[in-house]
Amino acid sequence: MRKSALFIIILLFAVSTVSKAQFTGSGEVMTVQQVKDQQNDGSFVTLEGFIVKNLGDEHYLFQDETGEIQVEIDDEVWQGQEVNPDTKVQIQGEVDEDLTSVTIEVERVSITSGSSKSGGWG
Repeated sequence: MRKSALFIIILLFAVSTVSKAQFTGSGEVMTVQQVKDQQNDGSFVTLEGFIVKNLGDEHYLFQDETGEIQVEIDDEVWQGQEVNPDTKVQIQGEVDEDLTSVTIEVERVSITSGSSKSGGWG
């Protein structure tokens, strides 16, 4: 009986440790302006908006109701998804800040439900 109880305790600890190890960020959706004002180099962020322009070679212009920011999206991150300037997406990635600019190195792109650019700000 003691071995069973010990096994259950160890199993529960292992499961809770694995779930914590997979946590990658707050998940709170931020705006472009919040990222520019509040986030530091290396911060993990989530944004919702539109990829409005291809700037060439995996670099794009992302826009939400508060502004625009350059993002870098490697080809494999797209995972075959087709996105145009009217497709609302959620991006998750790491802030890359240098002396003159702030960009996002995108690790995940997902199309959001109700994906349409009809807010009048774009």
